[in-house]
Amino acid sequence: MAKVKEVTINPVEEVNVLVEKAQEALSKFLEEIKEQEKIDEIVQKVGCPMAFKEHDAFAKSGIGFKEYKASLEKLA
Repeated sequence: MAKVKEVTINPVEEVNVLVEKAQEALSKFLEEIKEQEKIDEIVQKVGCPMAFKEHDAFAKSGIGFKEYKASLEKLA
């Protein structure tokens, strides 16, 4: 007969792991929002309403976000 390994699950530890992962995801999301706000500010200075469509085009073309942001900053 096969032996069964006994496993103890600590619900508090599991919740702490989930909370930590949620905090990491939230931090990343907030950082992305800050970056988007910077781009929005630059777009307002430049007066380029097509920037979001251009951003999609840049993303599809493989040009990175940082390169796109740098090109907008040059315009501002």
